[in-house]
Amino acid sequence: LERHARTRGLACAMIEIRNDEIAGDTGQRKWADLLTGIFSNLEPEEARGSRQRAMGKSVQSAS
Repeated sequence: LERHARTRGLACAMIEIRNDEIAGDTGQRKWADLLTGIFSNLEPEEARGSRQRAMGKSVQSAS
């Protein structure tokens, strides 16, 4: 995270999941559904702005 995201101004997060939680199909589906729900609630504009800042482009607010 420090090397590849924060130093470039990218929004970042670390998720740690125990291996035994995703060893089988049921656990993998459970975590996929959980993470999909979380990530679907993220604001696309915020993610795009983070990427543009990392690439050295100016970011204009849509509001």
